[in-house]
Amino acid sequence: FFSLACTSWGLVEVPRYLFYALNLLNAVPYPLFWLRYSLFAVLYPTGITGELGCMFQALMYFMTRVHFMEQPLERQIHIASIIFVALTYIPGSPKMFFHMVKTRQKQFELLKNG
Repeated sequence: FFSLACTSWGLVEVPRYLFYALNLLNAVPYPLFWLRYSLFAVLYPTGITGELGCMFQALMYFMTRVHFMEQPLERQIHIASIIFVALTYIPGSPKMFFHMVKTRQKQFELLKNG
């Protein structure tokens, strides 16, 4: 899961920052523009899956050792924090994804209209 998350986010970020750099020079080629506003459709879900998989593996590691209530307080806090962060993905992931869908539509419309 770690490799999936790192690969997904890396493949999103490299074109994004190259896009930003070339945009400062008004020299963004169309293939880079397309990548910047299209890769998220595949890479956001795979990145989120990788992140959640890492969280799940961490929870399984913590929970197979000792029952939750028998864990030291510090570890209970870590476990609760992982669960809390994972639960934020329920509303956060669709919001982030559909924000990118809207951004993509807007940017392609701006490009089309010159």
